[in-house]
Amino acid sequence: ITFDEATHTYRADGVIVPSVTTILAGGVVNPFFTQEGRDRGTAAHAAISLGDDLDVESLDSRVKPYWLQWRRFLSDSGYRQTFAERVVYSEKYGYAGKYDSLGVLAGNVSLLDVKTGTVGEVGPQTSAYLTAECENTKGFLGHTCAYERYVLQLTPKTYKLVRLKREDFARDFSIFLNALKKYREQQFTVSAEQVDAYAAQQEPDA
Repeated sequence: ITFDEATHTYRADGVIVPSVTTILAGGVVNPFFTQEGRDRGTAAHAAISLGDDLDVESLDSRVKPYWLQWRRFLSDSGYRQTFAERVVYSEKYGYAGKYDSLGVLAGNVSLLDVKTGTVGEVGPQTSAYLTAECENTKGFLGHTCAYERYVLQLTPKTYKLVRLKREDFARDFSIFLNALKKYREQQFTVSAEQVDAYAAQQEPDA
């Protein structure tokens, strides 16, 4: 699987594969996300992925407070990150995505969805990421794929960690699969106007 950061496009053997976020958004960009918010989130996630190799002084002043709260979270919780900004692909279901962080928290393998803005519904999204991760790795550090899921909200002055209920995983993934089904139906829906236009192109010149 390959990922083009500039176009946010995933490809498997050269074929475009829909992303988790695109599927859940019904194939459109969320209109409630501002470009500034997306840029801030992208920069903050990049900083998180660099870990101890990061030159703190090089951080944009708008990003640095979020990174400092991330470091505070690491110190407070003891979370040990193993993967960051990791691309995953489900050949079984035909989707791809990139999760924020996977590591060990309180003795449990855990996936963290890191937010620098408004926190919406993250259950279906994280369940899709973990399903793809488990499909490819068959478990991590000798564990089964019954990982914990958290959403970590970073603000300039603090952070908030919320655990998602493990018993909600099946429901969350079912919601994602329904969204995937609708997405595919939309991709194969052809309007009457498109049919007429195609037919007109096939008619021989008089």
